[in-house]
Amino acid sequence: ALLLAQAGISYFSQLMWVELSFQDIISPSNILMMAAFLVLLVFLAGSYPAHFLSRLPLIDAVHGGIKSVHRKKWLSVSSVVLQFFISILLIVSLLVLYGQISYMKSVPLGFNPDKVVGISNFNVQIDNKVEAIKQELQKLTFVEQLGSGGHYMGGGVSGQGVYLYGQTEEKSKSINQYRVQPGFCEVMELQLAAGRFFRDTPSDKSTIILNQSAVKMLGLADPVGQSLIMHGDEPLKIIGVVEDFYYNENAGQKIEPLCLTAYSDQVNVFYLKILGEFTQDRREAVAKVFQDILPDYQFSSFSLGDRFAGKYAVEDRFFNMVLSGTILAIFLSFIGMYALSGYNVERRTKEIGIRKVHGSSTFQVVIKLLNDILIWVVLAMVPAFLVAYIAMRQVLMNFVNKVSLSPFYFLLGGIIALTIATLAILYKTIAAANQNPVKSLRDE
Repeated sequence: ALLLAQAGISYFSQLMWVELSFQDIISPSNILMMAAFLVLLVFLAGSYPAHFLSRLPLIDAVHGGIKSVHRKKWLSVSSVVLQFFISILLIVSLLVLYGQISYMKSVPLGFNPDKVVGISNFNVQIDNKVEAIKQELQKLTFVEQLGSGGHYMGGGVSGQGVYLYGQTEEKSKSINQYRVQPGFCEVMELQLAAGRFFRDTPSDKSTIILNQSAVKMLGLADPVGQSLIMHGDEPLKIIGVVEDFYYNENAGQKIEPLCLTAYSDQVNVFYLKILGEFTQDRREAVAKVFQDILPDYQFSSFSLGDRFAGKYAVEDRFFNMVLSGTILAIFLSFIGMYALSGYNVERRTKEIGIRKVHGSSTFQVVIKLLNDILIWVVLAMVPAFLVAYIAMRQVLMNFVNKVSLSPFYFLLGGIIALTIATLAILYKTIAAANQNPVKSLRDE
């Protein structure tokens, strides 16, 4: 166990997002805890048979009365049923989680992060050099479009209060804000529902673009052309409405009201829409543009597509945790079922021999033995399905876009569990069914 722990420590650290070393496992306190657990485990495992055998009369034990122990199989059966209850619960949960995460990743983001490269890390003053940088970047043949902003796409927003021009500040409602410059919407390929995007004109510094959630929050039937007040300044004219897009969270979360403004010249990030791949040569060409204009600048770039793919890191981590637990539970269930099948075959050796003598085929004997054991797996499915349904319904309530709890997940989970159980008992069962009945009955 310690060797396995040492081999898997790096995987476990990555899974749990913590730094662990083997020395953490073999600390004195942990060694004492493992020793205490080992003693407790041995005590619990040996107490029942020791108690049962100690109550057995000596004469009965000598003359075979101990065989009555074999007829009381409920403890073994109960443990296997419990193991498969846990396994089926985890298998169904794993299937639902896989379906949910796959579905979320397939939901359109409402914009296109592919081929978009972000340039950031501006710890130097660049406000008066933005136009020079843009002009040089536009000369690069592989740069299709160029945009910039004061906020990182997917990296946080500013919170503001807005209300309709002509209303009082008491009517103000909270809204998220992205401060951007002309070209941002085009680079992101935002979808216009009404109006237009920003233009590079002084008048557009007093304009605003809303997403559909913001329009709904403000109760605007015909928003384009109306004006809003933000933090007590001059009115901002609504020039456009964009379809909702996942600007900060993944597709499992609700899209909050958002406004885009162009009044700020502060640039914290440039966005480049690239033709083809962003190769090392192209990266160096972009870096040269910045370093020629900003000699002290430490070039830093990122893929917007990768950034938004990372938005599912929490869900992927949770899935991997359930996957690890499921694999372990299946392994333990397999061992338990294999042991139970061996016990069942040994207990019914005489019966198997008699059936063979009376003309039963190997196939008939195998089916009989399989049915007698697999019925316990089917029995474990009932509570496992119920608990899985309740648990997964609670989990799915945390997502806006979610899959339905289709019977497919439960049917597939049951088939997987039955397949595992069948594989576990098939070898012992076939070997017993093929045994010479004379040999089976010789000791009787």
